[in-house]
This record gives sequence, structure tokens and C-alpha cells, in this order.
Amino acid sequence: TDYGITRIGNYAFRECPNLIAVDISRDGLAEIGNSAFYGCEQLKNVAVSSDLTTIGASAFGGTGLTGMMIPYSVTTIGEYAFAGMKMTDVVLPDSVREICAGAFADCESLKNIVFNDSLERIAGNDPYWSKSGAFKNCKSLESVSLPASLRFIYKCAFEDCEKLTSIIVHPDNTKYDSRDNCNAVIQTADNNLIIGCGGTVIPESVTEIEEGAFIRCHNLTHITVPEGVTKIGKQAIRECKGLKSAAILGPVKELCQTFYMCSALESVTLGAGIKKMDDSVFGECPSLKCINVPAKKSKYYMSRIPASQHGLIVEQEPAKK
Repeated sequence: TDYGITRIGNYAFRECPNLIAVDISRDGLAEIGNSAFYGCEQLKNVAVSSDLTTIGASAFGGTGLTGMMIPYSVTTIGEYAFAGMKMTDVVLPDSVREICAGAFADCESLKNIVFNDSLERIAGNDPYWSKSGAFKNCKSLESVSLPASLRFIYKCAFEDCEKLTSIIVHPDNTKYDSRDNCNAVIQTADNNLIIGCGGTVIPESVTEIEEGAFIRCHNLTHITVPEGVTKIGKQAIRECKGLKSAAILGPVKELCQTFYMCSALESVTLGAGIKKMDDSVFGECPSLKCINVPAKKSKYYMSRIPASQHGLIVEQEPAKK
């Protein structure tokens, strides 16, 4: 008998401990609701309808699935839809236009993601210290190639991806670029670097670094911010546990919690014109041994950092004429 099922409702099979396989491949099924199979830890196999268009929020989150064939009819992958799954590879069909916040978060075994040529949005929700990055904490992910069709990507899409060293934006993308093989995502119109990774080398043409651009980028060991950068967003390089040295060379207007909780940071070099620094720029940096500043700029920087860090300031030799 054909019951004409078009939707699996919200929470329909949530946390069913003995569910190991599901066949919902019949024609006409268009939607899998929010948390429909969430927490089914023994679920290993799913066959879905070729008419499926929407995979709801947390639909398969926390299941035992190692993979699933996403039908060519799906247009949206909901928030946390596959979060915490044990998958190693994801291939998005050409029908997918949007990946919502946290869709593949905590997929720690995910090594390869193939984005389609029609993808327009990789979404996320602030605050960025939540698990809203679409690929947050995908610890095995090493490289990503973003398509020409992409028009929006959330700034912390790849937060906590501790092996990520390569980010390539398709050269035909008119919104973003990865110029000079920099391994970053840059907004082309305003030269704003919005996403970095462990392999990023900031180009000289960049003028701004987005808030949280390198947050929890644990495989970043050194960073040089070139002279052309005049703005660094709040917490831009926060909690980079592998970062040992950094240089900010230009006249940045303000630093706010920039290196907060970079526990391995040993040395920082600052340029001449940083105008304002909050007390937590170097907060919780127990390994910090020296803050190098230009000649005759010791007092300038002493007035901008806490007294407890004054002893770390090392004035560099004047440039020889």
C-alpha cells in the first residue's frame, strides 16, 4: 500500500538505541525533519529517497553513520544535520545551494569534502565561540577548495580544524579569492582576510583581518601581519595553541584580545604605530618571553600594555642609515 509519506517528522526516531538501518528510499519523501534520527548511535546504514530536498537540523547528528549518499534533489543541509558523524568523505551534489551552521561540525574523521559548483552559502551563527562553524572541529580535514559560485562563507567555518593547511578559492569566484597562493579566504572588494589556516601567508595587499579569522588555528606556528594591514578584528588570533612567534608590522588602529590564550607564544614583534591595546592582548600567554618594539618606543608601548608585561619589552636597535 502506498501511504504517500512525504515527510519524516521532527524527533521521529530520536535516540532509538537499537536502530541499525533505515530504508526511506520510496518516491515522494521530500523532507527529513529536525533531529529525526539524532542520537541513534547504532545507526549504520540509511537509504533515502531521490525526491528528498531538505535534511533538517540535527537530522543525523550523533549517529553511527560513516557516510550517506546525498541525493541530487537536496537543496539545503540543515544546522548540525550530520554533526558528530564518523564519515571520512563528503561529496555534495550539484543541487545543494546552502550548508547551514554546524552541518558537519565535530566530524573528526572527515578528510575530504568536495563542494559542488552550485553552492552559494556556507552559513554560521554568532557568537563564533559556539559550535556554529559548518566544519568546526573536523580534526582530520587538511585541505578545501571553494567553488566559483560561493557568495557567502561564515568566518569561523573551519574553526578547530587543526590539520587544515590549504584553502583554495576558485579563480572565477568574484566575491572571494586566495591570491598569491596564500591559503586563506579574502574578500576581494575590500582586501579583508576573513578565514585563515595553519598554512596561511598573509599577502601584502591585505588591509584588514576579520574578527576571529585565525581563532583556535592550532597548527599555526608563526604569523606575520604585513605593513598594509590597518585593522585587526577582535580575537583574530585567539587560542592558537601552536603559535610560537608573531609580528604585526603596520600601523594597526587597535588590538583587542588578539593573542589571548596563545599558550605557546614566545615572542612578538610590534611595529611603530599601534594606537590602542586592551589589557588582554597577551592575556593567558604564559610562555611569552619578549615583546620586540622599535627603537625609542619602549615608553610608548609601556603605556599600552599592563605593568606586569613591561619587563618583556625589548627595544630593537635603530636602523642603520
